[in-house]
Amino acid sequence: VPIQLTIPAAPGTGDGNRILSIDVPEVFLQGHHLKSILTGQVISTTMGLPVMAACSFLQDHVNAAFLNHQQSFFEMNNHQILQTELASDDKVQRLHEIPQRDGPADSSDEDDDKSDDISEDGDDEKDNDEIEEDGAAGAEEEPLNSGDDVSDADGTEESFETENVIVCQYDKITRSRNRWKFHLKDGIMNLNGEDFVFQKANG
Repeated sequence: VPIQLTIPAAPGTGDGNRILSIDVPEVFLQGHHLKSILTGQVISTTMGLPVMAACSFLQDHVNAAFLNHQQSFFEMNNHQILQTELASDDKVQRLHEIPQRDGPADSSDEDDDKSDDISEDGDDEKDNDEIEEDGAAGAEEEPLNSGDDVSDADGTEESFETENVIVCQYDKITRSRNRWKFHLKDGIMNLNGEDFVFQKANG
């Protein structure tokens, strides 16, 4: 917006008031920012300059102030947009976060872990003491695998041959005196040499 400023002449020159024409952005007129831009120091500098040089000086000063204003306004808007995006991203991340209870990415409270560590340390010390005591008594005992295994030559074969085999899951098995009830599911039977696949079987 073009405006005209009336500036007094420099003291001692005897000239009358001078009128300087400059273009000012509308935003400076609406917010009354022009007073803060055209300070006393700026006006006193223009008083000693010729009219054309004073107009050019004031116009350059207003343009520089407008660029600073635009840049700060742009940065402020970008900062607000960035803050809004970060807040929404953080909210989305919190909505999708699944708490971890074990492993390297454990997100459970650290207080629980510290108390566990303390109790485990105490247990470890007790275990170490017991091992040392056992080690002293262990010198008298026989070493492991020294005849304590049952050999295959003992003749205690517990496996037996059968013709009918059922491999399955069970829902319920009940017994009432000598009577058994089976509710079986998802299995295979080998009866008299034939295989049968079933989903449910009762008997």
